[in-house]
Amino acid sequence: MALQTRAKGDYQGAVALLEDLVTRQRRLIASGNLMDPSLRPAHYCRALIAREQGDYTYAETLFQEGIDYHRMIGDDESVAQGQLGVSDVARDIGDVTQLRTYAEQSLATYREMGIEWAIGFALNNLALAAYLESDLSKAFDYSSEAVLLFRRIQNKLSLAEALITMGQILAKQGKTLAAREAFVESLRYASSLGPRILVAGTLEGLAQVILQEGNATEAVIFMSGAAALRAQMGTPVRPIDMPGLEQTLATARNLLGEETFAPIWSEAQAEPIEKLLSTIPNAVSLDIAS
Repeated sequence: MALQTRAKGDYQGAVALLEDLVTRQRRLIASGNLMDPSLRPAHYCRALIAREQGDYTYAETLFQEGIDYHRMIGDDESVAQGQLGVSDVARDIGDVTQLRTYAEQSLATYREMGIEWAIGFALNNLALAAYLESDLSKAFDYSSEAVLLFRRIQNKLSLAEALITMGQILAKQGKTLAAREAFVESLRYASSLGPRILVAGTLEGLAQVILQEGNATEAVIFMSGAAALRAQMGTPVRPIDMPGLEQTLATARNLLGEETFAPIWSEAQAEPIEKLLSTIPNAVSLDIAS
């Protein structure tokens, strides 16, 4: 229920559902009792939301608490999930060493257990580690493996996230058409299935590609729409993404001039996100299964 609430963009509601569960879980752990199985996902889910809201310290604390507990009871799958969560935190703040270390640890466990959706996310994080080190060839290889895996198992929600990574890599390689296609496909799944935070991330990726193609006006519209959506949800831009987005915005502002830039930004802020998405060809699909 909490993750469904988060997928719709209602982070306040999701936190309210989870915080009490985390408190109860901590009390059970402190008392030495076996945890109620129904409470086991609480730490992970609450940490996921804290990370997306920019509270990286609290997120890592919760992930580590979950790792320690599940290691104690011999739940290797949940340990790997927590390790993947820590790698997500490291990815968001740009700690490449911790990103790779925890992604590799989780990947080894998930490969051994054959848990394919989780293998895909670990590969996606390793792609981003290589991307941050400017090893675009290795980044593309990891990303391609993740995308192909999610396509094969028909997990379009997870594919949406992997395609954002693929789009970033392609854009860095100067392959703007392929990058645009990756972002638009991601947006189609994210807008239909959620989570809404991926809609914001995809719009930001599209804005950077569109600016590379020379369309400053459309880039500003997409960045403004993403900023408005983030403000509604309370999910800030990840620190690792901030310099690139600031540079994109500054470049677009300089190209347009302040008198042109300001009203474009303001008008896009006031538009419902659904209206913005409807202007992007192939970004919204009524038949997600097709």
